[in-house]
Amino acid sequence: AIGLAVLHRRPAARCTAIDVGAEAVALAGENARALGLADRYEVRLQPIQCLGFSALASAASIGDSARSRESSSAGEEQEERYDVLLSNPPYIPEADMATLEPEVERWEDRRALCGGADGMDVVVAILERARSLLRGPGCEVWLEVDPSHPPLIRAW
Repeated sequence: AIGLAVLHRRPAARCTAIDVGAEAVALAGENARALGLADRYEVRLQPIQCLGFSALASAASIGDSARSRESSSAGEEQEERYDVLLSNPPYIPEADMATLEPEVERWEDRRALCGGADGMDVVVAILERARSLLRGPGCEVWLEVDPSHPPLIRAW
């Protein structure tokens, strides 16, 4: 949904969205078609650890990204590179999962919510991959995180 909102506001942008939930991937694709954005929106069933390697369109909602492909001088495709990594990753600490509103717990995929013991598992995975995924200086990472995370991210 975040990627589609960005595409709606930025007509020149392209988006690669990834998610670990097959239902979420299917719904995102349907929404892109319904909004007339499918030509600029690619959605993959894939974890963040595989993002950037075009041959690995395999197996998280981890995020949406504005993308481009880098090519070698021989014309061979290399890792995909992005201008922005934009994500609403699973960031709720394990201990807080029991305090979720019943409707959230009932309807949301746990993988889209729980970020591990401190809620940082997927956040750290994104930050670890960011340097290799971003095209260079001036590119940015935008993350929705738990209020307890900013000091952890700064210390990381």
